[in-house]
Amino acid sequence: MHMFPCPRCEAHSIPLSDKFKTGLWQSITCKNCGAQLISLPILLALVHFMYVWNVVWLISLHYFDMAWFYYLGIMLEWAAIEAMNIWYMPLAAQRAAP
Repeated sequence: MHMFPCPRCEAHSIPLSDKFKTGLWQSITCKNCGAQLISLPILLALVHFMYVWNVVWLISLHYFDMAWFYYLGIMLEWAAIEAMNIWYMPLAAQRAAP
C-alpha cells in the first residue's frame, strides 16, 4: 500500500485513507512522530472551487444542450480533481507532538 511522507519527520507513514481525509478539511495525526497534519487551506479552497465550478459549468451546459455526455464529463473531471487532491496536495504540520 502506498504511504505518503509526513512533512515534519519525513517518514512514509500517512496512508491513503488519511490523505483522503485531509481533502475533506479534516486533520490527521502522523503515526510516526505524532504531529497534527492538515492540507494547505488556500490550495484546498481552490480545489473545492474547482469542484463547484465543475458541477455548475457542466450542468448548465447540459441544461442548454440536453446532451448526456456532460454527465460523463462531470464524473471524469470529478475523478481527476479528486486524484489531484490526493496525490499532489501538500500537507503541513499544524501542531507538533508534545
